[in-house]
Amino acid sequence: MDPNLRKGWTDVVLAEDLDRHLLENGQAQANAELLVQMLADSSVSEGASLLLVGAGTGQFLDFVDIEALVPFRLTCTDINARFLEALRARLERAPRLAADVLLDDIEETALQGPFDAAVAILVLEHIDWKKGVSSLVRLSPTWLHFIIQRNEAISQMLTATRELAPSIREFGRIATPTLISEPELTAALGAASYAPHRRHERPVPDGKRMVGLVYRR
Repeated sequence: MDPNLRKGWTDVVLAEDLDRHLLENGQAQANAELLVQMLADSSVSEGASLLLVGAGTGQFLDFVDIEALVPFRLTCTDINARFLEALRARLERAPRLAADVLLDDIEETALQGPFDAAVAILVLEHIDWKKGVSSLVRLSPTWLHFIIQRNEAISQMLTATRELAPSIREFGRIATPTLISEPELTAALGAASYAPHRRHERPVPDGKRMVGLVYRR
């Protein structure tokens, strides 16, 4: 991971600012919808082990249909311990949803696996995505689910004209996330024997789209 990106996500961005940012730009809601749809697409069976990397504060739990996640054995990871504290608090408000919550770096994961399925929501843009994908492949999931961002007119992840929360603004000053090329991602996964299965999009403000991609081994 770019050292500035790592610093941004471990030392700079505050949990409350991240939640506010994703809520105001519509991504929290769109990504929750895509998550449920992608899991339905992949027909992951009841009792399956489901890994959510870069799970952050768990804000998706505010918008997702909890019943869509109850059948799975969840493992949620992130590199920011404070984000995971917020995630645990959300899980306490959803008692039917059990999950292991672990501090982990998907670029150099300590997870052992295997997992039946894995999900990464707006994670690849903030890491060395090839390392992250390699780590996920080594965990042997049958299904891989990604949400990536596609911009209509601008090349940056963050919208310069939007009023940003202070720690998000500081993150944008020191770090530069990189938009992911869908064809390059599909090619890398193809080399690891994963084929595209489903694709969905949700428009969000500022000329951006959230793209949900499901791959099957």
